[in-house]
Amino acid sequence: MCSTHKRKRAKARIDGILSVARPKPPYRIKFLTLTIPNTDTIRGGIDVLRTSFKKLRNTKRWKRLVRGGLYVIEVKRGKQGWHPHLHILMESRYYKWEQLLKQWMRCSPGRGVWIEDVPTKQAVSYITKYVNKAPASITDTREYSYDLRGTRMFQTFGTWHTIEADLPRPRYKCPDCGQSCWMVVWDTIDAITMRAGAP
Repeated sequence: MCSTHKRKRAKARIDGILSVARPKPPYRIKFLTLTIPNTDTIRGGIDVLRTSFKKLRNTKRWKRLVRGGLYVIEVKRGKQGWHPHLHILMESRYYKWEQLLKQWMRCSPGRGVWIEDVPTKQAVSYITKYVNKAPASITDTREYSYDLRGTRMFQTFGTWHTIEADLPRPRYKCPDCGQSCWMVVWDTIDAITMRAGAP
């Protein structure tokens, strides 16, 4: 239930961003995947991934070619540990794969880079399927959920971060009752509840 809600909320945010961004030539929407080697822990792998991607965004070439974008973190269970990687939508000029690979290898321990143009209308479906995509195994899902508590798996950057900040936040609606509110129940005080409108 939570996964479905998060995907719907992410889709609404991405739709809103793309409706404002509307890249014009020589900029186009590109789908980029960046990977690093498998890690022993989920948290450690994500820390390396985020730090490496920040270094990449701070390079002169990236700043010259990429205006903005967003990324989703996906973590899979590999044969030898956890396999974290980034799926990215970005508004970019032509970016040579060879140059991007060299930069990624300088900024990270990874060697995996995939980049392709995607039509704006298909961009949302390309990225939202990875939002909150948990492992299939129950045991792995528990570890995944525990290690990722409080971790942002969806993030904007560059000009898209500014666009997203100006967009209205969609309200969360309970799938059972349809109400847009939250409730806190205090265990120490019987029958006391507090309701407030969603931010």
